[in-house]
Amino acid sequence: MKMRHYLLSCLLLVLGYSLTACSEDSYIPGEGEPGQPVSMQLQIGMASDEPLGPLTRATLNIDTEPQEGELIHSLKVFITSTDNRVEQVVPFTFTEEQDADMEAGNLAGCTSDPFSILTGSKYIYAFANYEGLLEDYIGDISEGDILNLPPTITWNGGADWKPSTDNGFIPMSAKEPVTISRNSDKASVELVRLLSKLYVSFYNTTDKEVTVSDWGVGQFNKTINLFRGDKIAETLEEGWSIPTSPTEITIPARNNDEDGASSDAPYLFYVSESTMDGGFKINVTQGSEEKTKYTNRNEIPRNRIWPLAIYFSNFSLQMKIKSENPPIGGYPTVMSGISNDVNCSIKGGGPFTLTPTLESTSDEAMPSQVTWKIVPNEETESSLLVKNLKVEGNKITGVMEGAATEYESYSFTLQALDGDRVVASFTVTLKFEDIFENN
Repeated sequence: MKMRHYLLSCLLLVLGYSLTACSEDSYIPGEGEPGQPVSMQLQIGMASDEPLGPLTRATLNIDTEPQEGELIHSLKVFITSTDNRVEQVVPFTFTEEQDADMEAGNLAGCTSDPFSILTGSKYIYAFANYEGLLEDYIGDISEGDILNLPPTITWNGGADWKPSTDNGFIPMSAKEPVTISRNSDKASVELVRLLSKLYVSFYNTTDKEVTVSDWGVGQFNKTINLFRGDKIAETLEEGWSIPTSPTEITIPARNNDEDGASSDAPYLFYVSESTMDGGFKINVTQGSEEKTKYTNRNEIPRNRIWPLAIYFSNFSLQMKIKSENPPIGGYPTVMSGISNDVNCSIKGGGPFTLTPTLESTSDEAMPSQVTWKIVPNEETESSLLVKNLKVEGNKITGVMEGAATEYESYSFTLQALDGDRVVASFTVTLKFEDIFENN
């Protein structure tokens, strides 16, 4: 009997040890128990500033690479707990070359010094070029402090602002969730510029010289969300505009240039992310006549490049759309905008038919017979698959086989011909629209 009790006690002891051992090994490999110290580094990079829509034959002279002063000048990075308590002010040691780049606002990225932090769920907050905007919120933050950030900042740069040592540099921000495990040794975050670049250029597709005495574009927000991802704040009356230019612009006649003659190099402006119902207003004065037009684009997000081409043309384009899944009431007729652009959304994709109609906007006589020619924009890449795009008489047919976002669309140049002569060129952009949206 004693032997039986002894053996039973030994068995219970071994079983208890086994359960304890299993309990210690029950964490997911690589994750570990939260609160364990690890050593790691943080890599800082830049989010790319892609063009808004396709770069057409007329706007390919836009430089999409970062220019002087458009990168990092100053940098602060924090790692916080999920309740925004600062656990780490991330340390950086810069080389002399990096210091020189930062002085000019030209540092494209960097890697932090090694630091120790506890495992678990965190947030990474990164800010660049924050002087005059966030110093009251992040200037003296220490580990253990709560990071209280404003949802928006106020931007008063205006139309003449350019990044420089005197004016300051483009503010940037990033907020990324991260889970730090026992195997973590590196994490990365991409800074996003709070501003976008607007390139304004002028094209003349008429046979007469055009002189512009002044012009303006607007309006743009003074209030900007601190982080990307939030809905763009509505542009209110107190927004700012690019004022009319006192410099007279002369654009030669088109002559034999199919895309139209252009003005000098595009005018560059740094604008805040903005939205305008009905499009952004453009005022153009020719002699004593002032014209007001609106862009087809009604939103400009942050960290993008918008090549805005203002066309002087004797013709405009109307486009009718048909597809297998039309919206209730059918598609509205789409009109070309001041940039000679037409945006066509195809519900649900599939086969579609476009019917273009040329309209006169001047005293120039209409061609006796208009024929159409498609010129693919081979320079632009697209993940939207449009197959069998062709002209059939006065119609354009094709099949949309893939879905696209605003940043992934298919564009081509549509030329209106009078015999062999190009009388007008338009940029047509095809976009996928979900069959259940706005129906």
